[in-house]
Amino acid sequence: GGTGSATTINETAKRSHHLMPMQYTPFAKMRSWYYTVQVTSVTVGDHVLPTQVLQHFNDIRGTIIDTGTTDTFINKRVAQPFKKAWERIAGRSYSNKMTQYTYEQFVKIPSITLELTGGVKWEMKPRHYMEKNTFQDTNKRWQGSLMFTNRVYLDEPNGVVLGSNAMMEKEVHFDITNRKLGVANAVCAY
Repeated sequence: GGTGSATTINETAKRSHHLMPMQYTPFAKMRSWYYTVQVTSVTVGDHVLPTQVLQHFNDIRGTIIDTGTTDTFINKRVAQPFKKAWERIAGRSYSNKMTQYTYEQFVKIPSITLELTGGVKWEMKPRHYMEKNTFQDTNKRWQGSLMFTNRVYLDEPNGVVLGSNAMMEKEVHFDITNRKLGVANAVCAY
């Protein structure tokens, strides 16, 4: 399957191959030049972060869905509990520097899941946020080690920005008319 994404405005893609029905969540901010959503829980692997972190996902700016930003940026005030959960599961330090991983180390890296208003689950798998520095297929077991760069940054001063890496393998539907955002896991290899 493809690892791309499809972004649509006011109608869903005609050629999209949804793996699940489109789920919708209302835009969180009514008068804003960017599109934000309300986050109701954050999970790193199987670890649910404390509810206190939600204020930093839903602050003045909120969680912005930004197709024009490549990477994902999480509020710096969430860094400590986020890193602690990620490191416990992955068994290694959290870093945004290019790092070597064996296949066995890579498969331990946790998914990051945001639950949005209305029960919409937005999952970022490691292959979405760990940028590989090779052309080798990382969906299959590999020998030796490969280099990856973690593209989820924990230094955003306000709110959260979900960039295009968060949209991998999804169709994201900006329903401007009805002030809501649709998300569906999809095969986006056209």
